[in-house]
Amino acid sequence: ALRAAIKPQPFQERIELERNALGLYLTGHPVAPLFAEFSARCQRLDELRPKEAERVFGLLIDLRRMRGRKGRSAGQEWAVAVIDDSTARVEAMVYAKTYARVGHKLDKGQVLVLEGEVQADEYNGAHKIIVESAFTIDEWREENRPILRIDMSHKDAPADFSSRLAASLQPYRVAEGGSPVFIDYQAPKTAGSIRLGWRVKASEALVTRLKTEYGDDRVRVGMDGP
Repeated sequence: ALRAAIKPQPFQERIELERNALGLYLTGHPVAPLFAEFSARCQRLDELRPKEAERVFGLLIDLRRMRGRKGRSAGQEWAVAVIDDSTARVEAMVYAKTYARVGHKLDKGQVLVLEGEVQADEYNGAHKIIVESAFTIDEWREENRPILRIDMSHKDAPADFSSRLAASLQPYRVAEGGSPVFIDYQAPKTAGSIRLGWRVKASEALVTRLKTEYGDDRVRVGMDGP
C-alpha cells in the first residue's frame, strides 16, 4: 500500500537533482521529453547542412554576450550561444539586430526553437546558425497549438479522475486558440480517444503539473491527429 502511494519522481526534477549533485545529467538529457514533439518540426542538429532557412531546437548550454566595437555595430549587444538537442551541439550567432528582439529569451538552461540560416563554419568544419527568430517552448506551442494527450486505463484511473483533471486544466483554459485535450482511454474490452470540450494553453507549467499527477509516460504533446 505504501509503494502504491508514492508517485515516481518527475523526469525533469530527477535530472536537475543529478546535475546539481554531480555536475552532469546521468540518466537522461533535458530535451528527451521534448524530442518527439519538436524534432517533427525541426531539423536534428546532427543532420544540419548549409541552408538559407532552417529551424532547429535545443537546450542552451553556453552563452556569451558581447558588444560590437567597430562600425555601425559599435556598442550594440550581440551573442554567441551553443545549443544541444542530444544529437549534436551547434553554435548560434545572434547578431545585434536580432538580439534586440530576442536577447531577453537567451538564458542558459532554456530550451529554444531557433530559425535562421545554416552556414558552414570555416574555422572548425562544423555548422553554425545565424539566428533570425527565437521562440520559447510556450511561445512555440501557443503559435502552433499542438495536441495535449493523456493516457489513462480503466484500472489506473482514480475515482475522482475527472474532477482532478478539471482542477489541473482550469487555470490554463482559454476561450480562443489554445490546444485541444484528448484522453486516450483503455478499458478491458474497448479503447478510444475522447476529445474534451476545453482548449488550454499547453505551457510547460501545465505539462509538468500533469506529468507529476499522472506520470511522465502518460502525458504527451504533439502535432499528431486524434
